[in-house]
Amino acid sequence: MSENIIEKVEKFEEWLKSKTSLSNRSIGTYLRTIKAFLIFSNGDESIESMNKYIRNYPLARFVFKKYLEFLGRGNEASQLIRVKKARRREGEYADEQKLLQIPNYIRRKAYRIVALIQALTGARAIEVLTIRKDNVFVEKDYLKIKLITKGEKERYIYIPQPFAPLVYEFIHSSNRIYPFLLGKSEDLDRLIYNNYISYYRQVKNAARVLGLKNFGTHDFRRNFINRLYEKTKDIRLVAKVVGHAKLETSLRYLDVKVSEDEIKKLLLEGGE
Repeated sequence: MSENIIEKVEKFEEWLKSKTSLSNRSIGTYLRTIKAFLIFSNGDESIESMNKYIRNYPLARFVFKKYLEFLGRGNEASQLIRVKKARRREGEYADEQKLLQIPNYIRRKAYRIVALIQALTGARAIEVLTIRKDNVFVEKDYLKIKLITKGEKERYIYIPQPFAPLVYEFIHSSNRIYPFLLGKSEDLDRLIYNNYISYYRQVKNAARVLGLKNFGTHDFRRNFINRLYEKTKDIRLVAKVVGHAKLETSLRYLDVKVSEDEIKKLLLEGGE
Protein backbone atom coordinates (compact mmCIF):
# COMPACT_ATOMS: atom_id res chain seq x y z
CA MET A 1 0.00 0.00 0.00
CA SER A 2 1.42 3.38 -0.96
CA GLU A 3 2.33 5.93 1.71
CA ASN A 4 -0.07 8.38 0.04
CA ILE A 5 -3.05 6.08 0.70
CA ILE A 6 -1.98 5.44 4.30
CA GLU A 7 -1.58 9.19 4.92
CA LYS A 8 -4.95 9.94 3.31
CA VAL A 9 -6.74 7.33 5.46
CA GLU A 10 -5.06 8.63 8.63
CA LYS A 11 -6.17 12.20 7.87
CA PHE A 12 -9.70 10.97 7.15
CA GLU A 13 -9.68 9.19 10.54
CA GLU A 14 -8.69 12.40 12.32
CA TRP A 15 -11.43 14.29 10.50
CA LEU A 16 -14.10 11.71 11.35
CA LYS A 17 -13.20 11.79 15.03
CA SER A 18 -13.29 15.59 15.21
CA LYS A 19 -16.18 16.35 12.86
CA THR A 20 -18.68 13.51 13.38
CA SER A 21 -20.41 11.63 16.20
CA LEU A 22 -19.75 8.21 14.67
CA SER A 23 -18.85 5.38 17.05
CA ASN A 24 -15.34 3.92 16.97
CA ARG A 25 -16.76 0.80 15.34
CA SER A 26 -18.41 2.82 12.58
CA ILE A 27 -15.24 4.86 12.04
CA GLY A 28 -13.34 1.61 11.61
CA THR A 29 -15.81 0.53 8.93
CA TYR A 30 -15.51 3.87 7.12
CA LEU A 31 -11.70 3.68 7.13
CA ARG A 32 -11.62 0.11 5.78
CA THR A 33 -14.04 1.10 3.02
CA ILE A 34 -11.98 4.10 1.91
CA LYS A 35 -8.73 2.14 2.10
CA ALA A 36 -10.20 -0.62 -0.09
CA PHE A 37 -11.62 1.97 -2.51
CA LEU A 38 -8.33 3.84 -2.92
CA ILE A 39 -6.53 0.57 -3.65
CA PHE A 40 -9.31 -0.52 -6.02
CA SER A 41 -9.28 2.81 -7.89
CA ASN A 42 -5.49 3.27 -7.78
CA GLY A 43 -6.02 6.59 -6.03
CA ASP A 44 -8.64 7.90 -8.46
CA GLU A 45 -11.11 9.91 -6.33
CA SER A 46 -13.41 11.02 -9.14
CA ILE A 47 -17.19 10.66 -8.88
CA GLU A 48 -17.05 8.20 -11.78
CA SER A 49 -14.63 5.99 -9.86
CA MET A 50 -16.76 6.17 -6.71
CA ASN A 51 -19.90 5.23 -8.63
CA LYS A 52 -18.12 2.27 -10.18
CA TYR A 53 -17.26 1.09 -6.66
CA ILE A 54 -20.81 1.68 -5.41
CA ARG A 55 -22.16 -0.65 -8.12
CA ASN A 56 -20.29 -3.47 -6.42
CA TYR A 57 -20.71 -2.26 -2.85
CA PRO A 58 -23.95 -0.20 -2.54
CA LEU A 59 -23.45 0.71 1.13
CA ALA A 60 -20.20 2.50 0.24
CA ARG A 61 -22.38 5.42 -0.90
CA PHE A 62 -22.87 6.51 2.71
CA VAL A 63 -19.11 6.43 3.30
CA PHE A 64 -18.39 8.44 0.14
CA LYS A 65 -20.78 11.18 1.25
CA LYS A 66 -18.62 11.75 4.33
CA TYR A 67 -15.42 11.33 2.34
CA LEU A 68 -16.46 13.98 -0.17
CA GLU A 69 -17.23 16.31 2.72
CA PHE A 70 -13.75 15.60 4.09
CA LEU A 71 -12.26 16.43 0.68
CA GLY A 72 -14.17 19.72 0.56
CA ARG A 73 -16.34 18.41 -2.28
CA GLY A 74 -19.58 17.90 -0.36
CA ASN A 75 -21.57 19.54 -3.16
CA GLU A 76 -20.75 16.55 -5.39
CA ALA A 77 -22.51 14.04 -3.11
CA SER A 78 -25.74 14.37 -5.12
CA GLN A 79 -23.92 12.81 -8.10
CA LEU A 80 -23.35 9.52 -6.24
CA ILE A 81 -25.59 6.83 -7.71
CA ARG A 82 -28.20 4.89 -5.76
CA VAL A 83 -28.12 1.16 -6.34
CA LYS A 84 -31.45 -0.57 -5.88
CA LYS A 85 -31.35 -2.67 -2.75
CA ALA A 86 -31.67 -6.39 -3.05
CA ARG A 87 -35.03 -7.75 -2.03
CA ARG A 88 -35.17 -8.28 1.70
CA ARG A 89 -34.89 -11.96 2.56
CA GLU A 90 -38.04 -13.36 4.08
CA GLY A 91 -37.49 -14.56 7.60
CA GLU A 92 -37.71 -18.16 8.68
CA TYR A 93 -40.09 -18.82 11.53
CA ALA A 94 -40.40 -21.70 13.99
CA ASP A 95 -41.92 -22.34 17.39
CA GLU A 96 -39.95 -21.28 20.43
CA GLN A 97 -39.06 -24.82 21.49
CA LYS A 98 -37.41 -25.58 18.16
CA LEU A 99 -35.42 -22.33 18.34
CA LEU A 100 -34.21 -23.28 21.81
CA GLN A 101 -32.92 -26.56 20.37
CA ILE A 102 -30.58 -24.80 17.92
CA PRO A 103 -27.83 -24.21 20.53
CA ASN A 104 -27.66 -27.97 21.17
CA TYR A 105 -26.22 -28.48 17.67
CA ILE A 106 -23.63 -25.68 17.78
CA ARG A 107 -20.04 -26.89 18.17
CA ARG A 108 -18.46 -24.10 20.25
CA LYS A 109 -19.81 -23.65 23.78
CA ALA A 110 -19.43 -19.86 23.66
CA TYR A 111 -21.57 -19.72 20.53
CA ARG A 112 -24.15 -22.07 22.05
CA ILE A 113 -24.66 -19.53 24.84
CA VAL A 114 -24.84 -16.67 22.32
CA ALA A 115 -27.57 -18.50 20.38
CA LEU A 116 -29.47 -19.21 23.60
CA ILE A 117 -29.38 -15.53 24.58
CA GLN A 118 -30.55 -14.50 21.10
CA ALA A 119 -33.45 -16.97 21.21
CA LEU A 120 -34.54 -15.77 24.67
CA THR A 121 -34.17 -12.02 24.16
CA GLY A 122 -34.18 -11.18 20.45
CA ALA A 123 -30.88 -9.32 20.81
CA ARG A 124 -28.74 -8.87 17.71
CA ALA A 125 -25.83 -11.28 17.24
CA ILE A 126 -23.20 -8.52 17.45
CA GLU A 127 -24.77 -7.15 20.63
CA VAL A 128 -24.49 -10.54 22.34
CA LEU A 129 -21.02 -11.35 21.02
CA THR A 130 -19.75 -8.06 22.49
CA ILE A 131 -21.26 -8.46 25.96
CA ARG A 132 -18.71 -7.41 28.57
CA LYS A 133 -18.19 -9.54 31.66
CA ASP A 134 -18.66 -6.51 33.92
CA ASN A 135 -22.06 -5.73 32.35
CA VAL A 136 -23.72 -8.90 33.71
CA PHE A 137 -25.70 -8.58 36.95
CA VAL A 138 -27.33 -11.25 39.11
CA GLU A 139 -30.83 -10.41 40.33
CA LYS A 140 -33.10 -12.49 42.53
CA ASP A 141 -34.86 -14.52 39.84
CA TYR A 142 -33.07 -13.56 36.65
CA LEU A 143 -29.89 -12.32 35.02
CA LYS A 144 -29.68 -8.70 33.87
CA ILE A 145 -27.27 -7.85 31.03
CA LYS A 146 -26.37 -4.45 29.62
CA LEU A 147 -25.94 -4.35 25.85
CA ILE A 148 -24.18 -1.72 23.77
CA THR A 149 -26.43 -1.33 20.74
CA LYS A 150 -26.30 0.56 17.45
CA GLY A 151 -25.06 4.12 17.87
CA GLU A 152 -23.27 3.16 21.12
CA LYS A 153 -26.60 3.27 23.00
CA GLU A 154 -27.33 1.10 26.02
CA ARG A 155 -30.25 -1.20 26.78
CA TYR A 156 -30.87 -4.17 29.06
CA ILE A 157 -31.95 -7.73 28.39
CA TYR A 158 -33.11 -10.27 30.96
CA ILE A 159 -32.36 -14.00 31.11
CA PRO A 160 -35.09 -15.90 33.00
CA GLN A 161 -34.95 -19.14 34.93
CA PRO A 162 -33.95 -21.89 34.34
CA PHE A 163 -31.42 -20.46 31.84
CA ALA A 164 -29.91 -17.70 34.01
CA PRO A 165 -27.46 -19.94 35.94
CA LEU A 166 -26.16 -21.53 32.72
CA VAL A 167 -25.43 -18.15 31.12
CA TYR A 168 -23.94 -16.70 34.30
CA GLU A 169 -21.68 -19.70 34.89
CA PHE A 170 -20.18 -19.50 31.41
CA ILE A 171 -19.62 -15.74 31.46
CA HIS A 172 -18.00 -15.66 34.89
CA SER A 173 -15.86 -18.74 34.30
CA SER A 174 -14.17 -16.84 31.48
CA ASN A 175 -11.04 -14.76 32.06
CA ARG A 176 -11.87 -12.54 29.07
CA ILE A 177 -13.41 -9.07 29.18
CA TYR A 178 -15.54 -10.19 26.22
CA PRO A 179 -16.35 -13.83 27.09
CA PHE A 180 -17.90 -14.64 23.69
CA LEU A 181 -15.11 -13.32 21.47
CA LEU A 182 -12.83 -16.27 20.70
CA GLY A 183 -9.29 -15.94 19.39
CA LYS A 184 -6.85 -13.06 19.68
CA SER A 185 -6.41 -9.78 17.83
CA GLU A 186 -5.29 -6.29 18.73
CA ASP A 187 -7.98 -5.01 16.35
CA LEU A 188 -11.29 -5.37 18.21
CA ASP A 189 -13.35 -4.73 15.06
CA ARG A 190 -11.52 -7.53 13.24
CA LEU A 191 -12.00 -9.89 16.21
CA ILE A 192 -15.74 -9.13 16.28
CA TYR A 193 -16.03 -9.68 12.54
CA ASN A 194 -14.18 -13.01 12.63
CA ASN A 195 -16.34 -14.27 15.49
CA TYR A 196 -19.55 -13.15 13.82
CA ILE A 197 -18.72 -15.03 10.61
CA SER A 198 -17.82 -18.18 12.54
CA TYR A 199 -20.92 -17.94 14.72
CA TYR A 200 -23.19 -17.27 11.72
CA ARG A 201 -21.97 -20.41 9.95
CA GLN A 202 -22.42 -22.57 13.03
CA VAL A 203 -25.97 -21.29 13.58
CA LYS A 204 -26.93 -22.01 9.96
CA ASN A 205 -25.51 -25.53 10.15
CA ALA A 206 -27.29 -26.22 13.44
CA ALA A 207 -30.60 -24.90 12.12
CA ARG A 208 -30.38 -27.13 9.04
CA VAL A 209 -30.23 -30.18 11.31
CA LEU A 210 -33.63 -29.11 12.65
CA GLY A 211 -35.07 -28.58 9.16
CA LEU A 212 -34.65 -24.79 9.07
CA LYS A 213 -32.94 -24.46 5.69
CA ASN A 214 -32.65 -20.67 5.42
CA PHE A 215 -32.26 -19.70 9.07
CA GLY A 216 -29.76 -16.94 9.90
CA THR A 217 -28.69 -15.29 13.14
CA HIS A 218 -31.12 -12.39 12.63
CA ASP A 219 -34.04 -14.84 12.49
CA PHE A 220 -33.76 -15.21 16.26
CA ARG A 221 -34.71 -11.52 16.43
CA ARG A 222 -37.51 -11.86 13.86
CA ASN A 223 -39.06 -14.75 15.78
CA PHE A 224 -38.75 -12.99 19.13
CA ILE A 225 -40.43 -9.83 17.82
CA ASN A 226 -43.31 -11.84 16.37
CA ARG A 227 -43.81 -13.83 19.60
CA LEU A 228 -43.74 -10.65 21.67
CA TYR A 229 -46.28 -8.95 19.42
CA GLU A 230 -48.59 -11.98 19.50
CA LYS A 231 -48.40 -11.88 23.29
CA THR A 232 -48.92 -8.12 23.75
CA LYS A 233 -50.55 -6.80 20.53
CA ASP A 234 -48.70 -3.59 21.39
CA ILE A 235 -46.19 -2.54 18.75
CA ARG A 236 -44.97 0.39 20.88
CA LEU A 237 -44.02 -1.98 23.69
CA VAL A 238 -42.33 -4.32 21.21
CA ALA A 239 -40.26 -1.48 19.77
CA LYS A 240 -39.21 -0.40 23.26
CA VAL A 241 -38.18 -3.90 24.31
CA VAL A 242 -36.05 -4.63 21.23
CA GLY A 243 -34.52 -1.16 20.99
CA HIS A 244 -36.14 0.17 17.81
CA ALA A 245 -36.29 3.96 17.63
CA LYS A 246 -39.11 3.85 15.06
CA LEU A 247 -42.29 1.78 15.16
CA GLU A 248 -42.00 1.24 11.40
CA THR A 249 -38.84 -0.77 11.97
CA SER A 250 -40.61 -3.19 14.30
CA LEU A 251 -43.56 -3.47 11.90
CA ARG A 252 -41.26 -4.66 9.11
CA TYR A 253 -40.35 -7.68 11.20
CA LEU A 254 -43.91 -8.87 11.71
CA ASP A 255 -45.18 -11.92 9.86
CA VAL A 256 -48.73 -11.20 10.98
CA LYS A 257 -51.45 -11.96 8.43
CA VAL A 258 -54.54 -9.76 8.80
CA SER A 259 -57.80 -11.09 7.35
CA GLU A 260 -60.40 -9.03 5.53
CA ASP A 261 -62.89 -9.70 8.34
CA GLU A 262 -60.45 -8.26 10.88
CA ILE A 263 -60.01 -5.14 8.74
CA LYS A 264 -63.78 -4.70 8.35
CA LYS A 265 -64.33 -5.14 12.07
CA LEU A 266 -61.69 -2.56 12.87
CA LEU A 267 -63.07 -0.02 10.39
CA LEU A 268 -66.70 -0.56 11.37
CA GLU A 269 -65.97 -0.32 15.10
CA GLY A 270 -63.93 2.79 14.49
CA GLY A 271 -66.76 4.43 12.59
CA GLU A 272 -69.39 3.95 15.24
